[in-house]
Amino acid sequence: MGAMYHQKGEADNSLDYLYRSLTLLESVGTQQKSGFIKYNIGASLLMKSHIEEARKVSLESLSLSKMTGDKLLECAVYLQLGKIYQGYAQTR
Repeated sequence: MGAMYHQKGEADNSLDYLYRSLTLLESVGTQQKSGFIKYNIGASLLMKSHIEEARKVSLESLSLSKMTGDKLLECAVYLQLGKIYQGYAQTR
């Protein structure tokens, strides 16, 4: 649901579902999927122009992707971080 709302441009609804998913995943200790959820949270925060929060959660996702060996997620996070740092440059 979170990804669907993100695709529709409804960042608030997306974040609501993504944070719910993250809470559930963390309660059962699934780190690999947590990295993917955090990646999506970062994307929705970026959509809302919450640049610093997006950076923080994306770096957490990057750390989890490296820990779990998920190279595809790692690549996606690096691309997202590029967009985030581009946002920093535009605000200065």
